[in-house]
Amino acid sequence: MIRYPITRSALADAYGISVKTLRIWLSEIGIEHNKTLSPAEIKNFTDHYGLPETKKITN
Repeated sequence: MIRYPITRSALADAYGISVKTLRIWLSEIGIEHNKTLSPAEIKNFTDHYGLPETKKITN
């Protein structure tokens, strides 16, 4: 489960990637701001990249 709000570093950690890579992934789906991701943006992200398989996401 992804709880809102989630920091970019926590989201990157959940996927096992760096924050720099996360920024690239977000840019690929049209998210280029530095603000907190909205629930709709998080849904768009998980629809595109799937949920992390082995980690639970918490803040």
